[in-house]
Amino acid sequence: MDLAPPPAVQAEGVVKRFGPTVALDGVQLTVQPGESHALVGRNGAGKSTLVGVLTGLHKADAGTVRFGGEAAPAFGDTTAWQSKVACVYQKSMVVPDLTVAENLFLGRLDDESRWISWGRLRRRAEELLAEYGVQVDPRTRAGDLTVEQRQFVEIARALSFGARLIVLDEPTAQLDARGIGRLFDRLRELQSQGVAFLFISHHLQEVYELCTAVTVYRDARHVLTAPVADLAKSELVAAMTGEQGGGFAAWHAGGAPAAVRDESAEPVLRT
Repeated sequence: MDLAPPPAVQAEGVVKRFGPTVALDGVQLTVQPGESHALVGRNGAGKSTLVGVLTGLHKADAGTVRFGGEAAPAFGDTTAWQSKVACVYQKSMVVPDLTVAENLFLGRLDDESRWISWGRLRRRAEELLAEYGVQVDPRTRAGDLTVEQRQFVEIARALSFGARLIVLDEPTAQLDARGIGRLFDRLRELQSQGVAFLFISHHLQEVYELCTAVTVYRDARHVLTAPVADLAKSELVAAMTGEQGGGFAAWHAGGAPAAVRDESAEPVLRT
């Protein structure tokens, strides 16, 4: 009998405090290999703090984090964390004045020689981009790429370190509808290769379009985890806000309802 592979990431009982403020109060999260898993909640729910813990930026005060069944790397071991997980932020982290090839191998331009072979670097970049289906010329200046191309380059760089969990923080914020479609198609292809994604977005319709599971945090606590297909949109909004209601609310960052939409409208919860 085949055993199921361990989760791409499993966090249990995670606590994080900043002075007297409890940013995470015993939360949990499990993302399976090849899964797109949404993490949603209002502003201050704890999403960004959890991402900091999962990517090694914050050290949890309590709880455990495991990647692929193995304990998370020691805090501060950047190289080890890069081999487990990466985050593609809303604001691109590529260096605009460097080429795609230089961005892909920044900090490790040539492992075999004291001199950089630019031809070899471009060939390595071409192989890496082709492996993950990214159609970008490695000689292109990164600042000349489109938003979605920069995202693909960041994802390819993360995967080249060995990471199989990619956190996507509001990845569609600067994309039009066609760009979103292309991004989602590429994510699904990578999922088929076993890459897992933790998807953070205030556009709930995108959660239902891309993700198979969703976890909700509210006020630094875990509220629920459920298959997206089993959760009505009104139930998801209620879990995020702690308020019951018949319609969807459009929320500002502070969490105050701005307008009520009918059931046919796309729910948006700005966090």
